[in-house]
Formats: sequence, C-alpha cells, structure tokens
Amino acid sequence: MESADWRLYRGYEIVARRGGLFGRRRYQVWRMGENQGTFRDPIAAELHIDGLLRG
Repeated sequence: MESADWRLYRGYEIVARRGGLFGRRRYQVWRMGENQGTFRDPIAAELHIDGLLRG
C-alpha cells in the first residue's frame, strides 16, 4: 500500500510519496490539481517553487 505525506509551501503542495522498487521517497510539487514536477529531495522541490515564483 502506498502512503503519502504533504505540506504547503508558498501556496504549492509538496507531496512526499514512498514507492518504487527500493521504497525511496519522491517529492511532487502540485498547484491547483496540476503536477509541477517530481524531485528526489524536499529542498529541490522548494527551490523549484522559488524559481516558479521568481518568473
């Protein structure tokens, strides 16, 4: 069974999912029901959001 944790960061949702062959975590960035990207760590996800907000 897959589980997920999430949190808000500057109006975007960061969803942490555990899955795959080795049970590694992946961090997905969501905004208004649209996936903005998938990252290996939460810092990369936050940096991506900061880049989106800068323009």
